Amino acid sequence: MSHKQWSAVVMIAVQLAVVAWVVYDRNANPEQYGTLRDVAVQLAWAIGYAIVLNIVTIIVVVILVSIARGEELKDERADERDRAIAARSLRNAYFVLSVGGLAALLTIAFAYSPIAALYVLFAAMALAALTDSVSQLVYYGRG
Repeated sequence: MSHKQWSAVVMIAVQLAVVAWVVYDRNANPEQYGTLRDVAVQLAWAIGYAIVLNIVTIIVVVILVSIARGEELKDERADERDRAIAARSLRNAYFVLSVGGLAALLTIAFAYSPIAALYVLFAAMALAALTDSVSQLVYYGRG
């Protein structure tokens, strides 16, 4: 697997872990998330954790894969194929995020709680990130 494929795998794993943490924490401590501010703070921390975990995890994975292969796992310079894959993956993710943003707006329009709208927006961002990474793996797998 190339560096870009490993990066996509790491992003999928981290995104799933962060979403699992948000769901677990919300269900384990419902009294902590009664206000819009509390939920916004939790989701902002979750996004921050995802960024830091992605960076740390890809560094660890590159080191481990390099040791296992006996040669350095380098991030190759992007060529035409890489740019095309990135563009198609982002297109897919943008579609998911757009639909999720609409769902968040509709959540408020239909008089649901703003807290529910925040969770819908967070879910849309998480699904968009997963869509981007999964799309990259699929497109790189096709060749």
